[in-house]
Amino acid sequence: MKSAKKNKITLEQWAKEHGYSETLASQEVATGALDLKLSKDKDNIVWVETNKLSLRTWAVENSFPYESVLLWHQNGILPVKTTTDKQGKIWVKAEEILRAIPLTLQYATVSKKAKNTTLLEACRAGVNFFIKSLWNQKGKLDANTLARLQKTRLTERYKSQALKQALQIVVDTKKSAKALGVPASCPHFQGGARLDKKFIKIELSQHLKDFDWCLTLSTLRKRHPIVLPLKGTEVLRKWLAKDGAELIQGCELNEDSVILFVKLPTLPYKNQGITSALDQGKKKLAVDALGNQYGKISKEEKAAGEEGWNEILNKINRRKKGSQGRKEAYAQRENYLNKTLNLMPWADWRFLGGEELKGIKNGKETTTKQQRKILASWCQRRVRDRISHKAQENRVFQVAYDPRNTSRECPTLKGGCGKVSKANRQGETFECVSCGYKDDADNVGAFNGFIRTCGLLGSLESPKNKGIKESRDENPENLGVPGQSDI
Repeated sequence: MKSAKKNKITLEQWAKEHGYSETLASQEVATGALDLKLSKDKDNIVWVETNKLSLRTWAVENSFPYESVLLWHQNGILPVKTTTDKQGKIWVKAEEILRAIPLTLQYATVSKKAKNTTLLEACRAGVNFFIKSLWNQKGKLDANTLARLQKTRLTERYKSQALKQALQIVVDTKKSAKALGVPASCPHFQGGARLDKKFIKIELSQHLKDFDWCLTLSTLRKRHPIVLPLKGTEVLRKWLAKDGAELIQGCELNEDSVILFVKLPTLPYKNQGITSALDQGKKKLAVDALGNQYGKISKEEKAAGEEGWNEILNKINRRKKGSQGRKEAYAQRENYLNKTLNLMPWADWRFLGGEELKGIKNGKETTTKQQRKILASWCQRRVRDRISHKAQENRVFQVAYDPRNTSRECPTLKGGCGKVSKANRQGETFECVSCGYKDDADNVGAFNGFIRTCGLLGSLESPKNKGIKESRDENPENLGVPGQSDI
């Protein structure tokens, strides 16, 4: 029997795991009864790709009607990557949920820290050489591109890893610039070295009683690895305690810390719950479709010395760049973000709309110096990423909608007239210049985002004005609850 390849098993192995005979599996594949991604090698062995599902199979596994999933694919809102083969069949790439956990290297000896620093300097130099080379001349992960770097302290393995990291940085930089609609400029790499199991080994500490883990790291000298002692954190223990969690043999290495990665099992999306949307604000962290505001504190709380999202952003702006005070304010922002996101009703949500935040800091509108300072500390992409992580953990289906004019459009389903005007919004206040409808601008943005989310899902039931009003005044949880037949 052939041994399994990465993300592939033989059809014989697949049949055995799923209770088929190999003959029956082959027959059902031939007739199209089994939706499997197959390939043959030179020995005529049939392989099944385990990291790809047909769109129909993915829909069944997640309890979604296939027709709805096809619509979502056409609308470009599927939360998974898809490819279409020559026969027109759509395949879904299996999701991979990874969580990054930083651990300190403060317990390493001075000698080991020095060797680690030397390694990082050489890796960064190699990555930056390849970035500049690839920026001017195309290349790939092959011997010809590797040969461009001659004078280096890196071993051949580390050279290959530096090229691999440089390729990813160049691709990501150009993709990001294209998405933002700005010219791409050659980046300078100052981050950590991404290393896989060829360079490191992470295992439970057997001999060092005061430490939880040991990281064995290959250095620039062949056959002279160093062992870095690590102490586990509450966050690492939390993720490893999850059913099916796996510590990946790979890391991101820095001078004073190492980032480990935990792979979590991918569960099906929820099959019940309500639809909502989140509008990210500048003075409020976020507002949902029901008008719940996250990150805003009352006057009484402010008088008592408490700080909300806006107060923390203003604190960052008041601190001098590079100062200890600014670093502490950044840490406070991160803690407040995580704490606030944990308070959101993730258990109630099944579908969650979010703004497609492209070009927020690169808009054409004129902004004041103070507004630019607020935007600089706003970290909207960090907030969006954390929301995405929480949704992924709670198996909430995320929908990205176009946010243009969501906070300038008078909401017809809340008694407004539907007029879109820049004059409708004045700071944090919305007042329609046509019909006089008034509300918080972020509340309007979140509600209109909810309507667009439902439209993309194809599950909007055309709720009446009265129904929306009653749901907000009497039973808020009824807002935007699509029936099971809707999806």
